[in-house]
Amino acid sequence: MVSTPMAVRAASAYGATYEDFTKMFLQRIPPGRFADPTEIARVVLFLASDDSSYMNGAIVVVDGAISLA
Repeated sequence: MVSTPMAVRAASAYGATYEDFTKMFLQRIPPGRFADPTEIARVVLFLASDDSSYMNGAIVVVDGAISLA
């Protein structure tokens, strides 16, 4: 989950307050917080830069380690 206005809309789609919605998700996210949009952007910038020139066919998971839980 990324901390954006879309997360607030998702909460209302579930019929929950944003606070209750975040509590439900934060229990499952090891860092205990939502991602900041800049954290996602930094990964995208890395992949678009020359620093990743030798990478190909990789799956880069940016999920706060939730896939490890």
